Amino acid sequence: MDARMQEVFGAVYTFSNGRREKTVADCVCPVEDIVRGLRPDTVFLGDGAILYRDRIKAALSGAVFAPDHTAAPRASAVADEGCTLFNHGEAADADAVVPVYLRLSQPEELRKRAPEEVRA
Repeated sequence: MDARMQEVFGAVYTFSNGRREKTVADCVCPVEDIVRGLRPDTVFLGDGAILYRDRIKAALSGAVFAPDHTAAPRASAVADEGCTLFNHGEAADADAVVPVYLRLSQPEELRKRAPEEVRA
């Protein structure tokens, strides 16, 4: 996903026997950092893949792109993922689900950099 500031939020997964395994952890970085070392037939999707398509192609010839209409996260995809996990015995307590923040928001970053007297 586009993270602004010329970066993406991303991760890399492999699929085998109907199961997904994360091979590169969630990160925020320039798209070239994620692409480095991937197989040429890797499929890219999301608004970051659309926005940085040329940079991805330059870094990984042979990169494959999912159709643009699949770029936006959909509630039905989340529901499908939940069903798949449940069917594999990996049910989780919905109350235990929390967001994962990969970087500070811009106001938090500015506050962190501000001199102590400005914070008061």
